[in-house]
Amino acid sequence: MSERKLRILSINHRDWLNPRAGGVEEVVRQTATRWAAQGHEIRLLVSNFPGAKETDFIANGVRIMRRANEATFNWLVPTCYRSLFAEADVIVEHLSKVACMLPLCTSRPVVSYYYHLFGKSLYGNVAWPVALYVEAMEKLAVRVYSQCPAIVISKSTASDLVKHGMPPEKMQVVYCGVNQDLFRVADTTVKTPFPSILWVGRVRKTKGVDLAVEAFTQILKKEPKAQLTIAGTGDYEAELRRSITARGLDHSINMTGYLSELQLREQMQKAWVLTYPSPKEGWGLCVIEAAACGTPSVASNSPGLCEAVHDGETGFLVPHGDIPALADKLLLLLQDFSLRTRMGIAAEAWSRQCSWENTAADSLAVLQKAAGKT
Repeated sequence: MSERKLRILSINHRDWLNPRAGGVEEVVRQTATRWAAQGHEIRLLVSNFPGAKETDFIANGVRIMRRANEATFNWLVPTCYRSLFAEADVIVEHLSKVACMLPLCTSRPVVSYYYHLFGKSLYGNVAWPVALYVEAMEKLAVRVYSQCPAIVISKSTASDLVKHGMPPEKMQVVYCGVNQDLFRVADTTVKTPFPSILWVGRVRKTKGVDLAVEAFTQILKKEPKAQLTIAGTGDYEAELRRSITARGLDHSINMTGYLSELQLREQMQKAWVLTYPSPKEGWGLCVIEAAACGTPSVASNSPGLCEAVHDGETGFLVPHGDIPALADKLLLLLQDFSLRTRMGIAAEAWSRQCSWENTAADSLAVLQKAAGKT
């Protein structure tokens, strides 16, 4: 690898210290901080948020610049902060929200970092004008960024992009890693004494958390002592809490709200099984984190998740939206200790192949090539 150092401008809607940070921000943190540790100059341009105490500061070697608000971020970046572009050897834009369309407004090398396309998955889960807007902007973005190098976090996302017109030769699949120092197997005595299921993520209807609750109600008929923990926050949280209370499930379902990394690890180590019935993911980071803790998963057989879970080995995949199938596979793992143990061991072994060091190195190689410094 070249010893020449890059000036990298990284652009994302949020930084990892944002209260609404999620899996994308973890990728940003794990890659950018490693690049900075190697001596590259990293600037991270993100949106501001209410209550933010700092707008321009250094965190783990990365200069974080909070500008504009999240709703207008993609419009203001190319119009108000273009002076930052000229100071970079290469620009990497994390396309997790609506794109900034940077290739239209700079001659500097741009690398797109793709997670997944929402496509039609938003319809029925958000207001239809929002879903229509996001879908239209995604289609436009694929055309605008089609001649830029692209880092893609899964083969599923790469396949989706090809269908939308992205040249396959422009894409490099780089899997996400897992924090192996943090997420690890604990002593088996930490497992809950009762059957326990964990759901982790942004509490949004688009993430399938309502499906997890529906399946859990069926599980309770055969395992009345089972418990479901929902870890995370989001715009669907209040409605979900009301629904749980209305069903009389407060004694069986625990909504934790925000958890620190250590608290999240504890939940993953304690749970018997993780469930993630999401219609579409770029990868499914929580599945790999749970796997690193020796906890198998039951997830939707949907883009991204179909690669994160090895069906029949590290967990089970079920047709998305099939509540009986989801409940059946969860029950199978809850009731079969030998199967659960075997899948947990396989899941932990699989997670060890997912390294943030590899993610950072492979993605940096794409940036170096785009900047002409290899």
